[in-house]
Amino acid sequence: MSTSSVYDKLFKLLIVGDGDAGTSELLAAFTSEQGSESSAGAALQTDFTIKFMERHGKRLKLQVWDAGKEQDFKTASTSYYRGANGVLLLYNACSELGIQNVRLFIEEIGKYGQDNVQILLVSNRWEENGDVLDLELGEQIACRHGLEFIHVDITKGDRVGVVFEKLVDLLMPPEPASSLAEQQAIEEIALPTNATMAARGVSFFDACQDWLPQELVATVSPAVAESL
Repeated sequence: MSTSSVYDKLFKLLIVGDGDAGTSELLAAFTSEQGSESSAGAALQTDFTIKFMERHGKRLKLQVWDAGKEQDFKTASTSYYRGANGVLLLYNACSELGIQNVRLFIEEIGKYGQDNVQILLVSNRWEENGDVLDLELGEQIACRHGLEFIHVDITKGDRVGVVFEKLVDLLMPPEPASSLAEQQAIEEIALPTNATMAARGVSFFDACQDWLPQELVATVSPAVAESL
């Protein structure tokens, strides 16, 4: 069996945004990293790539679709929303119109997307000569709609992998450290087995006396205790 067919979870991710948001540039930067398999669908004006990622001890298969190649490509893209687990909503960090259109995309995702779809709002600078607008505007929009926010600079290849990791974390939150500690504590106080006690040269009965009521311990004959 090939390694590409082995994975723990599969996520379908969608990249959306205005025509000048840089969705294709983000996908290209992500695809250029080692381990991607890309496929272009020119007839549908969309690009598709497969990426494998190790995250929180899991091997993930990511299907990433770019549905924002054309500014008017909205009718066809609605079909992609229905199966998407997560959406990267990009806007041009140098465009006031891009910020204004974020609300329209959020409404579109709410209309066509799954109830539990996760959205990450991404401020994207991909024009070298563009002046980045106040990032607090994006943060305020994200806060208003209960979304996470991140800024990237595609011109520098900055934080591209972090964008996808952040979206994956929304889909598959890391297990809290307290849960891991609790599990370890449970394992430590678990009752010993015959096999583990024999390996330590201790009888199962002797090892369990601390957990057994003393009145019960007193009723066990030495012969029975030796057999345990």
